[in-house]
Amino acid sequence: MTVVLVCGPPCAGKSRWVADRMSSHDQVIDRDAIAVELGSPRSHNHHAEFNTPAEFRVEFMLDQLGRRPDWHFDNTVYVIRSAPSAEQRAEIAGRIRADDVVVLVEPREVLVERAQSRPNPEATVRIIDWWLGKYAEDQTRESSVWVL
Repeated sequence: MTVVLVCGPPCAGKSRWVADRMSSHDQVIDRDAIAVELGSPRSHNHHAEFNTPAEFRVEFMLDQLGRRPDWHFDNTVYVIRSAPSAEQRAEIAGRIRADDVVVLVEPREVLVERAQSRPNPEATVRIIDWWLGKYAEDQTRESSVWVL
């Protein structure tokens, strides 16, 4: 089994990146997808009634993934998290025993344009700016990260 942690700000294309690479045997751990499974009418920016239980489920799944003794499967598990700081990515990667960490970052203008299709574009842009600020603070502290 291969575990890939995919990180980036809102609207960076994390879900699309995973969808373009995964096979039918692969698994994705993504809070947005889980919130939709739980009944959220939105693809992003979920209300707390969906977001909170989705986050609990993600945390449970990450714990299980990190505890695997030595599962031998020919699939890939993609874990989608925002994780703007190197410290957060390192913590998650260690916790889930990630084989790779991918950070997707697009120019702010691209992210803001994509945010216009989200349920709450203004809030999404605020989160994008927050994420980009955190990322810029410590992007030089990492090694073995793909930035596309």
